[in-house]
Amino acid sequence: SARVAFCPSNECVSLPISTIDSAKSRVWVAMYSFTNADFTNALVRAKERGVDVRVIVEKQQAGGQYSQHQELAAAGIPVRIDTNPNYMHHKFAVIDDDFLITGSMNWTGNGVGENNENELVLRSNELNSLYADEFENVWTESA
Repeated sequence: SARVAFCPSNECVSLPISTIDSAKSRVWVAMYSFTNADFTNALVRAKERGVDVRVIVEKQQAGGQYSQHQELAAAGIPVRIDTNPNYMHHKFAVIDDDFLITGSMNWTGNGVGENNENELVLRSNELNSLYADEFENVWTESA
């Protein structure tokens, strides 16, 4: 099954966050630019439920004043800054063993409220597994 939200709209926040809020085992996030505190709060809630939450952000973006990586780390969420020579331009989250959040939208104010973007939530064990493998590859290469 699949659900999509087109931005700018409230659904670009509510759709992925409701999926994160349903997570029981893992939420692994690879996000080029991550400045939206609503997503940070959802990840902290998941961590507090005992979910394995991990986040990778792009090195170029982590230096921005609104980057949420320090808030995530302060909440005890493992965060890695992508250190490989390629831009880590991914925008996805692997939820449990069956859901995948992906699309063009960065988890930023502009991504949610200004830009024409898309956010897709797919229920697929196969795609979940493929993206989880990619997450682990980038995670291993990152600091």
